[in-house]
Amino acid sequence: MSETGLEEAMGMRSAETVLVPENPSPLAINALNSVYYGSCPEAFDGGGVATFYNRPEIQTAIARTIEEKAGRGDAIRVKEIMAGSNTDKVRALAQGFSSDSNVEIVVTDFSTNSLPTVDNIPNLNVTVRGEQLNIFSPLPELPPEQRVDAMIASYGFDSVWLPGDTRLVKRSGTWYQSNYQIEVPVDDPDLVNAIRSGSSASEISLSRFAGVGVVETESPVEISSVPFGAEVEARYDVARNRHSVPYVNIPGGLISKVQEAFDTQLKPDGIFIIGDTAVDDPRGFEGFSPETGDFSAPKVMGIEPTGMVARYKTEDWGVAREVLENKGFAVEVQTVNEFTASAGVAMERVPASQKIMIISKNQSNTRQS
Repeated sequence: MSETGLEEAMGMRSAETVLVPENPSPLAINALNSVYYGSCPEAFDGGGVATFYNRPEIQTAIARTIEEKAGRGDAIRVKEIMAGSNTDKVRALAQGFSSDSNVEIVVTDFSTNSLPTVDNIPNLNVTVRGEQLNIFSPLPELPPEQRVDAMIASYGFDSVWLPGDTRLVKRSGTWYQSNYQIEVPVDDPDLVNAIRSGSSASEISLSRFAGVGVVETESPVEISSVPFGAEVEARYDVARNRHSVPYVNIPGGLISKVQEAFDTQLKPDGIFIIGDTAVDDPRGFEGFSPETGDFSAPKVMGIEPTGMVARYKTEDWGVAREVLENKGFAVEVQTVNEFTASAGVAMERVPASQKIMIISKNQSNTRQS
């Protein structure tokens, strides 16, 4: 997904705005994204850091990893969720499979507007088709004969706010949770209504987003009431005995969707591959600011981070790994360079904040680092 155009359009905001929703919510930014991607024709014209995962080196490494870890049948079934509209990424993935592998790739996204054109894939043994799939709805349960060997999500989970996703900070012994509202120009009632409902029946030009902004507020919260709060407290609070903790983004949505995918769509010996800007050990995170105590997405190959969600949501994969391992999954977290090297693909050095997570149910699926 790319939100470069939205970032630029939102550079100047009108003083006459209304806040949507009336009460701040951690999920509020999703309404802005939904209207932008579902109704703005220019939404998919931009670039930004999301295009990083379209690179042939990464897609080839994903294809080779799937062949190694999940390619056990006559045909390999692959499904990509939150795929975006970039055809080059799908083409690079298809070309990454060996010529003697029979592969079916299904690319999905929440809107038909965001699905890539999948004609003329230059690999005769690979078929590709598009499918609308709303990540905010439960994944349909597939019968055993239709289940997939691998599921992929690259630059997806940090571009949406799912139920269970939480942004926390601890100051002077008190935990706070972030909530959001969207500032919308009062003089554009149709846009106000669209963002209130999360959809628009008509197209909305990019220029109309110029007066839109995001407001972040914080409210005190009991850490024990937050999903996976116990893991956060143990990871940051008890282990380090700290009265202040910088922003922690709990990837509850990622955790839930991984569990759901294995329950409903993946084969028992399948794998889930996720690529995102993420933090695994905050002490080594390149985007950590000791002055503000904040984690912010760093540049990737010189590209500024983009996205109304991504700027608030560099997820903590250390928490995700701990929770998923406690649920019985085998989890690997690698930098992109470690991932491509382990698949035998050469790639120049990129920031360590760009990571790949590989999840399986069977420990034998896990490549040793």
